[in-house]
Amino acid sequence: MMKVSVVIPVFNQSHLTQRCLESLLANSTQLAQVWVVDNASQDETPSILNHFRESFQQAGISFEVFTNEKNTGFGRACNQGIREFLKSSHPYLAILNNDTWLMPGWDAALIASMNQRNLDAVGPYFYEKPFEDHIADQGKSVHL
Repeated sequence: MMKVSVVIPVFNQSHLTQRCLESLLANSTQLAQVWVVDNASQDETPSILNHFRESFQQAGISFEVFTNEKNTGFGRACNQGIREFLKSSHPYLAILNNDTWLMPGWDAALIASMNQRNLDAVGPYFYEKPFEDHIADQGKSVHL
């Protein structure tokens, strides 16, 4: 059976990380391993990650946390996780933001879609183009 691996860079926002990991644990059927890269969080994130380590391991899912001494940024944290993935034998990788909330069957659907498109890695999409639109604000046009 094909399995997916997940990399999740985090920095603070422990409530989002907790919800992401809860949904990942509850709704995964094809999950092999999780790497969380903590970019020097100063909130409850480290204790939440320690709590989830045992839960994932009990479910038979490898769960590793890499704690950076300083915030290296999203891109570098992703690269840390990708380097670990490249050492694994699993064919699929998903990079998630910690505000991702996964639904039941997400991983099986992802694997099917990746197979159909001949992909082996997916990640978040960032639309960096400036927002150039007008909205109505109490009858006035506001340029953003």
